Amino acid sequence: DDPVPQAYIQDPNYDSYNIDLTVAIQPEGKNSGAVVCHSNFRNLYWNIKQMIVHHTVTGCNLNPGDLMGSG
Repeated sequence: DDPVPQAYIQDPNYDSYNIDLTVAIQPEGKNSGAVVCHSNFRNLYWNIKQMIVHHTVTGCNLNPGDLMGSG
């Protein structure tokens, strides 16, 4: 079972972006690679709203243009 998030970060209307993700490994000098993973951004444990809350809850600044890493 997944851990229950702390109250401040819970999202009762959890929703995320529908972005297909594919990871492929292409050896140097080769024209094609091998796909090793397919997923979708909406399957992440934390959505973007929760990541922003977690990032800023202790007063850390977030500015336009900052990148958020999904891990």
